[in-house]
Amino acid sequence: MNEMPILSEFEACPTEGALGLLALLIKSGRFAESRLDEALGSVGLTFVKGRMLDAIVKAGSPIALGKLA
Repeated sequence: MNEMPILSEFEACPTEGALGLLALLIKSGRFAESRLDEALGSVGLTFVKGRMLDAIVKAGSPIALGKLA
């Protein structure tokens, strides 16, 4: 399994004010998505494909591709 990213990746972000918080949130989201992709890869899915399947299941009936987009 891949090691956790080293702290210096996050330290490279600005850390003051709203922009610093936004930068950290974006980096955190990207990290979480990559971990989900890694976990879902064992069943041939990605995070985005998983979200699409979830939307299809929750729709309960056929759904247009344009609506999924």
